[in-house]
Amino acid sequence: GIRDFCLSRGLGDVYKRQPRLVIQIWDKDFLNPNDAICEAILNLKPLFRRAIKKQKRVKLLKQSIKMFHPNFAGKQGILEMDIELVPDEEAKREPVGLGREEPNHDPFLEEPNRPMFSFNPFRIDKWFSYCGALTKRALIIGGVICCLIFIVVVVLVALKIADVI
Repeated sequence: GIRDFCLSRGLGDVYKRQPRLVIQIWDKDFLNPNDAICEAILNLKPLFRRAIKKQKRVKLLKQSIKMFHPNFAGKQGILEMDIELVPDEEAKREPVGLGREEPNHDPFLEEPNRPMFSFNPFRIDKWFSYCGALTKRALIIGGVICCLIFIVVVVLVALKIADVI
């Protein structure tokens, strides 16, 4: 049967373990640590079984996957994606790049449509990171300089008040 076919071709792992795809969505903070937003775990065993049975490329057409966070109740997001299993010989004949690197085909991955700025006024670090104007080191140095200027102004004001009294 299919089990013997898989074992004879070194694909026994499909039956020994559950092939799973873990998808995690993280935010990218510039100054703070990155935070996990949500995740989903997909069981790929049925897809592997179909691919082994057909012995050719198998597609799982666009799926809407609900994403959850273990510390928060309810759905945290929805991810739309296609999954395709390709036989090794075919993948070697038609290589594709990693992510959006060349060769970018089958499927073609467009550049993401992201907003330039976060409009949260307390996240100025994101404004600079999107603009590419400052590096993390420049922001830290600028922050230290601003703190020093603030301390000098406070001392001068305190001295001025002490002179008045």
